[in-house]
Amino acid sequence: MLVFSTPPDFSPPVNGVLPNQDNSTWYDIDADLSALTLSGAGTIWQFDAGHMDTIVGHPTLKNGHVTLTIPANSALLIKFA
Repeated sequence: MLVFSTPPDFSPPVNGVLPNQDNSTWYDIDADLSALTLSGAGTIWQFDAGHMDTIVGHPTLKNGHVTLTIPANSALLIKFA
């Protein structure tokens, strides 16, 4: 389950939590956030056995979309300002 949130007035930031409880499969996703925001620079934090609250990327939204890879047995926290 992917969960994204924003303040009630839809202003930044947009925050997302993307868990993957599969022990072996990595997932590539296209997150369509166009209903929340169309552009912005982001930060990704990864949580797993080797990354505890570690910044692992800085994606950019393009027309409200961003492509992400969620590693096996991990969770990503994403914030777009």
